[in-house]
Order: sequence, then structure tokens, then C-alpha cells
Amino acid sequence: MNIDPANWTADERAAFMARRASRNRAIGILLFAMVALFFGITVVRMSGQVSAPTTAAAS
Repeated sequence: MNIDPANWTADERAAFMARRASRNRAIGILLFAMVALFFGITVVRMSGQVSAPTTAAAS
């Protein structure tokens, strides 16, 4: 594969686009999973099921 995209053949361009699409899907899935995880944690904490961590007062 040439380094210069202007000189790529149609097959090289198609392979590049397929790899890019695959990478974009993986990043999208990971991003969605993180958002869902943070949303779930927020809902559980706001519903009162999990109390906030307490610190012992040193007095």
C-alpha cells in the first residue's frame, strides 16, 4: 500500500475504508457502554440504594 492516499488503487481504498468503519464501530460501542455505565451508576446512587462513602472524623 502506498503512503500517499491519492495513489491508492480502488482495492486499497476499499480496504482502508473497511478498516476505518470497523474501528469507528468499536469506538462507538465502547463510548456507548461507558455512557450507559455512568448513567446506571448515577441512577442507582440517586435512587438511594447506595449511600455515599463516609469519612471518619478524626476528633
